[in-house]
Amino acid sequence: MQLHPHFLLNTLPSISELVHDDPPRPEKRIVRRSDFLGRYLEIEQIGFEKRLMVEWVSDDKALPAQVPNLILPPIVENALKHGIGRITSQSILRIACPRQYERLVMSVRDNRPGLKHQSAPADRDGVGLRNTRSRLERHDDNHLIVMQPAPAAGCKVMVTIPFRPMPEWRDM
Repeated sequence: MQLHPHFLLNTLPSISELVHDDPPRPEKRIVRRSDFLGRYLEIEQIGFEKRLMVEWVSDDKALPAQVPNLILPPIVENALKHGIGRITSQSILRIACPRQYERLVMSVRDNRPGLKHQSAPADRDGVGLRNTRSRLERHDDNHLIVMQPAPAAGCKVMVTIPFRPMPEWRDM
């Protein structure tokens, strides 16, 4: 059986959390592997050829934000696997990370046919959202994950965390 990126993207953060008992060598190796897997979207874009367009919406005010490793890749992979992968027309994946006051709002939106329910409760999360939610709970209990239909069509997943600047940005 093939090993899918979904498995790797969802297990590496959990392993990373567990190695805090014996840092820094194992964690450094895992983070480097996760950086490699961060190229997942680029690889998938090649597979979708011209029917996948990725929109990145950046916010300069969000640049210094501390973001836990591998928070968005499982959500992006879910959008590709369960949404965009099921349609044959032009597909759009929009990834945005704006700062809203003292919060960072990371969102992934696709233009798939849409969700059957207005929102997905936490007990209906798949592996990707469940693992992301679990990691955020260990990292900070002041977070929010919402999956809902996008306004016209598709699905939007928003991950909201407190905005905390990286240490090197605080000194500037």
